[in-house]
Amino acid sequence: MLAGAAYESFEVADADDGFTELSKRISASGNALLVEITETSHAVADDIANRLEGTVTRVPSNEVEAEVTAARDAAHKAAQEARRVRRETRTGAFKEKVGGVLHHTTA
Repeated sequence: MLAGAAYESFEVADADDGFTELSKRISASGNALLVEITETSHAVADDIANRLEGTVTRVPSNEVEAEVTAARDAAHKAAQEARRVRRETRTGAFKEKVGGVLHHTTA
């Protein structure tokens, strides 16, 4: 159960990282609406955006998917490295404690 919860939290973090990557395209004071649509004409979306004083930026879905995948992979690798370093640190601290205890008992 705990492993499942941990796995799910990593999945949520991965999704957030993907959206973080996409949000870099948006100005600090701006808003965005992400939509996946099949257009027969660009005029419909452009007209709606113009009426709302906005703009349309079209990004092919395969590019968005590639960015999200790259961000997810990078976040996963960073988390793995952080766990490795934490494990090494804890192992080293444990060995020092055990070594100290054993050293005191033999003296």
